[in-house]
Amino acid sequence: MLASTKPNKVKLYRHPGQVTSSLTVRRILFDFEKMGVKCLSIEDDIVKGWCRNPATYPQEFRDKVLYLGGKTEVRGGCESVPCLTWFPGLVSEKWLPLDTKIGDTFVVARLASF
Repeated sequence: MLASTKPNKVKLYRHPGQVTSSLTVRRILFDFEKMGVKCLSIEDDIVKGWCRNPATYPQEFRDKVLYLGGKTEVRGGCESVPCLTWFPGLVSEKWLPLDTKIGDTFVVARLASF
């Protein structure tokens, strides 16, 4: 697990093709892995802290769907990955299929030190 860190040490990343094409979550996470981008996961202390204390969830993430790397599960018959969404006063964990096509509001995050 990653050690806790301040929110400003976390950076958002978008796949270069997100704006111009309709990529799937699977493709984006695969490409990021090939590029050496280590995405935050549901198991990281910082993510657990955001879920326990939503006030610490970074402001710049609140209008986005934050996909988390690290693990997949079969949910509803589909291989899925966890993601976080913001509702006032609540950081919600959801699972979305890897084959979901995503747009510009869907992002991944990593620690700036990676």
